[in-house]
Amino acid sequence: MADSARIHSVQVLQEVKAALLDFVKEASLAITSVDSDVQRTGLWLTTDRPTHWKHEVRKQEEAVEAAKAEIRRKELAAFPNPADTVLERKALKRAKDRLEQANVKRDRVRKWVATWERESMAFKGGCAPLNEILHRDIPQAISRLEKMMASLEEYFRMAAPSTDGAANGLNAASASMARTQDDADAPNDDRPGDLRRFIPMPEERVLEPTIELPPLEWNAGTPSAEDQRVLARLDVAGTHPPTDQTLAVSWRATRLDKVYLVRLDPVIGGGSRDSGWYIGPVEDPRTIGGTRVCTIREVLDRVPSLAPLLSCNIGTLAVLQRGSIKNVLDPHDRELWITPV
Repeated sequence: MADSARIHSVQVLQEVKAALLDFVKEASLAITSVDSDVQRTGLWLTTDRPTHWKHEVRKQEEAVEAAKAEIRRKELAAFPNPADTVLERKALKRAKDRLEQANVKRDRVRKWVATWERESMAFKGGCAPLNEILHRDIPQAISRLEKMMASLEEYFRMAAPSTDGAANGLNAASASMARTQDDADAPNDDRPGDLRRFIPMPEERVLEPTIELPPLEWNAGTPSAEDQRVLARLDVAGTHPPTDQTLAVSWRATRLDKVYLVRLDPVIGGGSRDSGWYIGPVEDPRTIGGTRVCTIREVLDRVPSLAPLLSCNIGTLAVLQRGSIKNVLDPHDRELWITPV
């Protein structure tokens, strides 16, 4: 048997269990609500509307007969002279139009009843797999999670020393493993290339705001003129993208004094003007706080000295801290930056 287990987090099992329970609750409520709407609409369509239009047809038929009777009565009253029945005949025409409309509505209801029964059956069939997941698969998964947590708790009790710290063994081990995982995930100054793992998905980098945003905040400083000259001589130096193209910047990064800039393949299609540039936080890069999409012109209006950095080729990654360029990596994560003397 192995002397140790590679366990990175116990808390995450509890979080997964809570998330599954929340999902079951919300999905069940949603299905119940929609099913109630389906039943209510079906009852209205199959019971209420047919009865309504049946009565309406009968009512309009009676109105037509009454209009005809009025014409006959007026003709008999005026006999042998011709009767003036213009108004009565107009009333008869209106009654016939209403009767025709009522018949059309009644026929449409009959057609929709058949369509509704077919579609509602299809809906119930489509919900069956989700119901099975909610009432069979997820409870089984939660049961397995509970067994895993019970086994881990037993493991920590066995692994904990019998000294004064034994009572806190589980908490200490959990905290230690969480720190180990965070340290493994977090990049350090020796591995700036690891920052590439935390770049947002393409769709998050091109979604432009629908409202006017406040001016861009920037706390990472501006590269010196000497740094800009050295940067222009590196192998990754290229041409400046059009200023009407866009870049994405982490909201957190706008408030920090150490950020990284990386140029990716631009997102193509759908009217995208993406330049490929993304600016993110070096500290806790997983937490970006959402992204802001703005034009390169907006960035250069705020920080003109970023122009040489934004001219670097696709694949370039640079780290900027308080106006000092700390790292410049080529697409193969080879360090190119040499701090000017």
